[in-house]
Amino acid sequence: MRDNFMLCLVGPAGSGKTTLSKLLLEDSQCGNNLELSVSSTTRSPRPDEVDGTSYFFLSQEEFQAKIEKGAFYEWETVHGNYYGTSREAVEGCFSRGNDLLLDIDIKGALNLKRALIDKTVIVFLSPPDKRVQVERIRSRAPMDEIELQRRFETAKNEYRALIEGARGRLVVDYLVINDSLNSSLAAVKSILMAERNRLDRIRSEELNTFLGSFL
Repeated sequence: MRDNFMLCLVGPAGSGKTTLSKLLLEDSQCGNNLELSVSSTTRSPRPDEVDGTSYFFLSQEEFQAKIEKGAFYEWETVHGNYYGTSREAVEGCFSRGNDLLLDIDIKGALNLKRALIDKTVIVFLSPPDKRVQVERIRSRAPMDEIELQRRFETAKNEYRALIEGARGRLVVDYLVINDSLNSSLAAVKSILMAERNRLDRIRSEELNTFLGSFL
């Protein structure tokens, strides 16, 4: 009865994007008709990653050829590697009648909103403070000080983009402070369910048919 949309979870390292994405997909209420977007990238796969499931792993030449063909709704370079969301992935999901969940950085999400403003919902997740952010990043895996500082600089850029986006027309739609996993999951679930019930997502012919029985 309605048009499908993309729910973009954005935020710095330690914000909980990946964990909340996994929990949403496992939730019996939200997981139905919800697919996780699989991005394309030129970076090398890690030992536990599977092509087509974790990412679509492409060579630099393959990725650049797809850029020239306009195959991506959004793409960018991060730490020397290309990342992008393909038109095929988005349109395939919508054709199956599903909403698309994206674990993506804020610049990529805003680029999607430029391309599909009525179909893009952006939720910015943030740790409650810098101390918690540091603890979460350090708990993931051992890393040297250079890598830690790189993560923090990337996080600063995410917050800068949030502020800049709030000043323009292409804004982040929601801000969720992830100080408790349960409460944050409840908040994101509420956003997803509310967006699914937006009146302007209901197709006019379906709405007219439904309302006809009352008039």
